[in-house]
Amino acid sequence: MNDKLTDFIPELKQPLTDDEGEKFSLAVYVSSDYLDDKVNEERTEISFSKADEFFPDEIEKIEVSEKAVAIVREIYQKYISVIEQDRLENIRKFVSRHPRYRYSEKYKLKELKKISSNLGGKKLEIELFKLQNELERDVKREANKMLESIKEIDHKAAFDKTHTDLYNKIVEVGNSKLAEYVVHRSYILKHLNKHLKKSKNDKYSKEEIIHNLIFPVKKTSDEIQLEEHNLWVIDERLAFHDYLASDIPFTSNKRTESTSLKRPDLVVFNKAHLLNESDNYSSIVIVEFKKPMRDDYSEIDNPITQVLNYVIEIQENNALDANGRPISVRKGTPYYAYIISDLTSKLRTLAKKAGFTAHPDNQGFFSYNSNFELYTEIISFDKMVKDSKKRNQILFDKLNLPTQ
Repeated sequence: MNDKLTDFIPELKQPLTDDEGEKFSLAVYVSSDYLDDKVNEERTEISFSKADEFFPDEIEKIEVSEKAVAIVREIYQKYISVIEQDRLENIRKFVSRHPRYRYSEKYKLKELKKISSNLGGKKLEIELFKLQNELERDVKREANKMLESIKEIDHKAAFDKTHTDLYNKIVEVGNSKLAEYVVHRSYILKHLNKHLKKSKNDKYSKEEIIHNLIFPVKKTSDEIQLEEHNLWVIDERLAFHDYLASDIPFTSNKRTESTSLKRPDLVVFNKAHLLNESDNYSSIVIVEFKKPMRDDYSEIDNPITQVLNYVIEIQENNALDANGRPISVRKGTPYYAYIISDLTSKLRTLAKKAGFTAHPDNQGFFSYNSNFELYTEIISFDKMVKDSKKRNQILFDKLNLPTQ
């Protein structure tokens, strides 16, 4: 009978180090009269019987293995603990950058200790991800069990310590996922700042890079998950839409019958509130990105005219619902357009000529065109990032994340 000792003590996957600094490994042999009685004639296999009420004195294989492992751990604990601590420190460093796993040590320490000390990077995250999923399943199972046991709680005192501990566990595990998302938001804002500056070769990033950070190019909301886009950078409400198309020609857009090849950077169709029985859209949003520090606009590629033409294209063609059926967009449906760009002198001039009003902080312009029920806002990249930081600052502060 052969068992891998490393299956029970994963620390032994790497050599131990003795007091003189010499490396060594272990091979453990177990012998007894009981095993001699159970071995076959060729001494190649031991026939263990299952212990039950009729044979209470039988010993199962797992009992032998667990007892041997316990003895090995006791004798070599000081050597094993060094590797164990190194592994935990390695995991803690990783978790400090990925806070969604921060409660694995608290609730899954035994399983955490089984992770090989040689793992790092993606391989380590895969193991932690498995543990996190297991922890989340545990929480759901325990929460459901708790809810079934509680018929009615009249006051807080009835929520005994057992339930309080479970409640804290639910909050902690849920908050760890939220923390990971907050770290992601901080990273995105830092990344945006980086791409708004000149590179080493004295060039600015292309418009497409900024676009991709906010929402993947050439994709629709049917193709990506909520966590795969960063519309919150512009406006939190944009995330909750019925349909969004990113750099898709109108002729391929599932929400309009237009055959135009014009391609808005983002076009968002927001469904009416659930309490409203109308099949209409509550609003339609256009977002247009421009290359950082671009200042060569002409009358032909004037972004103000550009977004207005997109709105006209939608208004002059039938809007469609999710099933491809025409929707008569009601009069009064608001259209919103965001032009995200650096406020270069040329763009400022175009905005003033079009009758736009400057923001009080001089970092943008706004205008309402009643003929098309269109509210247009020109927002500088700096203002977009700064305002987004302000909205998320309380979250960053809770995690002690740097804001620069």
